[in-house]
Amino acid sequence: MADFSKREDLIGWILGNEAINTGAVAEEIARLANENSQLRDQLANSQATTKYGGVTFDEMVRLLTTIPANDLSNFSINSLNIPTEKLTEQYQQVVSAFSDSEPNLLHFYWIRLM
Repeated sequence: MADFSKREDLIGWILGNEAINTGAVAEEIARLANENSQLRDQLANSQATTKYGGVTFDEMVRLLTTIPANDLSNFSINSLNIPTEKLTEQYQQVVSAFSDSEPNLLHFYWIRLM
């Protein structure tokens, strides 16, 4: 063993007095896991209860996806100042990205965010 301890090419060899305090590391991991769990719970609760105009985000998404948008001319798309061909292309890309077969109002507002 003494010969191995003197070889510099061996990676991972540490002296006994250089060992880390595994108890402190375990405590830190436990503390961070607990904090992570609390933050996940806070995030889940805030997403479920945050309201925009009295409607939660999930309710808004469900509402917007139920309103069909078959004809782009029904919306104030001209205010976007995007050529119709380019807008139609973007619209179809958004519909495809959402894995939907029919365009809906959510797709329209998604384009406005782009």
